[in-house]
Amino acid sequence: MTAIQQAISKAKQHLARLWPDSIFGRMVLILVAGMLAAQFLTSSIWLNVRHAQRLEAPTRLVGERIADLVELLDSGHPRAEVLELATHIGLNATLSTSSQPSQLGRTQHALSAAKLLERVFHERVPDQRQLELLHLALLDDQGHNADWFTLSGFSPLTVVYSMQLQYAPNQWLRITSQLQPGWQEDNAWRVLGDLFWRVYAIRILIVVALVVLAVRWVAEPLSRLAKAAQSLGSNITQATPLDENGPAEVRHAAHAFNRMQARIIAQIEERDRFLAAVSHDLRTPMTRMRLRLALLNTDNHAASVSKLRDDLSDMESLVESTLAFIQAEQRASHVQRLDLDSLAHSLCQDLQELGHHITITGATGAPIEADAMGLKRALSNLLDNALRYGHNVQVLLAHTQETVSITILNEGPCIPEALLASITQPFVRGEPSRNNATGGYGLGLSIVEAVARSHRGQFRLSNRAEQQGVCAYLELPRFSGKVLTALH
Repeated sequence: MTAIQQAISKAKQHLARLWPDSIFGRMVLILVAGMLAAQFLTSSIWLNVRHAQRLEAPTRLVGERIADLVELLDSGHPRAEVLELATHIGLNATLSTSSQPSQLGRTQHALSAAKLLERVFHERVPDQRQLELLHLALLDDQGHNADWFTLSGFSPLTVVYSMQLQYAPNQWLRITSQLQPGWQEDNAWRVLGDLFWRVYAIRILIVVALVVLAVRWVAEPLSRLAKAAQSLGSNITQATPLDENGPAEVRHAAHAFNRMQARIIAQIEERDRFLAAVSHDLRTPMTRMRLRLALLNTDNHAASVSKLRDDLSDMESLVESTLAFIQAEQRASHVQRLDLDSLAHSLCQDLQELGHHITITGATGAPIEADAMGLKRALSNLLDNALRYGHNVQVLLAHTQETVSITILNEGPCIPEALLASITQPFVRGEPSRNNATGGYGLGLSIVEAVARSHRGQFRLSNRAEQQGVCAYLELPRFSGKVLTALH
């Protein structure tokens, strides 16, 4: 990659960081940027007009004064007195018997001033006498030719006119005048400052406020839809339908979302009713089978009866696990203040008394609000899995201002990378055989994830990088001052 390509790539990365992530922010940025561009364009046009019309006021004034001078001369007043009076209105006029050649340049200012001067004069003196602009000088405060900065009003400007008028046959009136634009007394920087505050500052603030309110009003349905989708994912059976009001597109989206939500809830309820009914109905025939096995004469068929009892135990365990999974996914038990430290220490102590090597460190701080039964089942499943597939189990308790976490580490075989993403799904096992002696039915981690989801927390499994083993991480919100809403 060349240096230019790297620079372009870095520039794109910087621009991407400046680009807002939300629709609200992007719409506000686009509208405000467009408005600022329009304001800058308007201001540039205004400055261009101000630059082009810089000579209009003094040129009109000179034309009016020359018309007054000619009218006085035509009225019969003594010429000497009239020419003397002209000096009091800024005109230096003399009579001559010959004309002067024009030295007027072909600049835009000169040509515009000549046309305007002649038009103003003939509006007052409508005869055939021609007023000719011989020379036009635009000077700054130092007496030098004015530049764009001066012509735009940022420094004083002086305009010097040299003209001649054929007053009579073989008689020419030569006139010079030196004037300044009408707004010369106004400081240009003060004018620009006033323009900035009135046009850019105050108006932009008002327009930005209106844009923010308008964009928020337009984006509010999207925000409601996003919140409804999030609520559907974490609290599906208590998610309320969206209000189907507003513009047509919003109404259609809300209606489609409500229909989708209703279908999902109906499918989940139907699935759970089916699983619960099947699991519940299996208990009765299994109970009868166990009673009949107890009444059988086991002397001749002891081995077969023992295998049947083992099969029944497996079936009962499967039914209990299935019901536990449905309960964890569908509803939480009574939510109460729970001392998570005491619960974790109690479970670890029970396992230590059975001879397992478990260490527990850290603390979660203040009690949390949670489903005690569901959380106890989830921690028991994690500890059982850690001991079943490894040894030297470590339990780490930690907390932040908003969350509490439990990390369970063991030393043993890792989970195949291909299974990490799907191992929390129901009936998926990390141990490939279906031997119950080396694993359950693939519902233990599913129950843990369901409990975490019902508490609006998160559950992650990963292989330990530094040594062989698995890391199970369970994080729950602290719910300080807020009672947990269960899934059902």
